[in-house]
Amino acid sequence: MPSPTAKSPPSWPRRIALLAALLVAIAAPTAWYFWPQENRVAETAAIATKLLDEGGTPDKQAIRQLMHNIDHMPRSQLAKVWQTLVRDWMKVRQESMERYFSVPEDEKPELLDAEIARLQALPELITALNPDADPNKPPRIPRQRRRPKKGDEAAKKAEEQRVAMNEQYEEAILARAKARGVPLPIFR
Repeated sequence: MPSPTAKSPPSWPRRIALLAALLVAIAAPTAWYFWPQENRVAETAAIATKLLDEGGTPDKQAIRQLMHNIDHMPRSQLAKVWQTLVRDWMKVRQESMERYFSVPEDEKPELLDAEIARLQALPELITALNPDADPNKPPRIPRQRRRPKKGDEAAKKAEEQRVAMNEQYEEAILARAKARGVPLPIFR
């Protein structure tokens, strides 16, 4: 007669527990990956644009909300917020510059004061929108990077005219800030 073996019968509860743990280990990361992320681009861009429009020293609560949103945002959404802010900044600055050159002389100081207020808000906004920013270093100011195509003389002339207007506008801002005794922020 064969001798009884020392093998124990398979433990079904143990196999079921291992299979369940394996399924959870696979399903949890998959569900996390495919779970819809909260899109805070519109809300964050609206806060940033509002702070830019108001100018001056930004509201601390709004800056905290902005930083909270940025900290919980994937890089792709952060890039969209940054692009929106730069686009809005360029648009407002261009409109302000065009208005400056078209209004009577007595209305120009008011337009320059509004631009100075926006410039004062910009460093804190830029720092808040960049999680890797060093708050001890001046931020980089957004600039237009238009380059006319080679051979397009009309576009080249228009670009030169725009640059000259921009330089004249910046000189007027500096003069107004100096006359008011208002320090302008430093940018890189």
